[in-house]
Amino acid sequence: MSSEKRSLGGYIQRLVALVDEHDPVAGARLRQVAGDRTALVGLDEEWVLVRFTAGRLVAEPAGPGTAATGSGRADRATVRAILLGRAEVSGAVLDGGIHLAGRPDDVAAMSLVVEILLDVSARTPPMRVPAEDFFVGPAPEAVALATAWYPAEIPPGEIALLGQLGLLP
Repeated sequence: MSSEKRSLGGYIQRLVALVDEHDPVAGARLRQVAGDRTALVGLDEEWVLVRFTAGRLVAEPAGPGTAATGSGRADRATVRAILLGRAEVSGAVLDGGIHLAGRPDDVAAMSLVVEILLDVSARTPPMRVPAEDFFVGPAPEAVALATAWYPAEIPPGEIALLGQLGLLP
């Protein structure tokens, strides 16, 4: 592990390079999902504009107002909680730890790219090393998530049963 924090753009580029190396099919899927879209990605105060150009990932420093087909922003604690398996992406979106903006298909594409990266990283131990370099320092305490959202599809009887079992927040 290095003693200096890696840049956001460098971290994203390293993750995609590791996906290409360890799961080329997933790498091809990333490019297919991203297409010609650009994504403005923010973490805390750092922003990068991300896109694939001729199959190569480009991640350039940018500002929060840079034009893109979609944007996503998160804080370091939320991202680390997701990487450590302490939080789910959907819960972090609902709790406000992740903010996404853009047309629905662009937001869906950004979300799918993240899911592909998380899926490959769960099966590929070398992908954990960049996270250790990116998040220098001790792991934060578990992030307390406030998600109390339940889709309308859950029948009232199921909610009642979860309540009886003490499984509701």
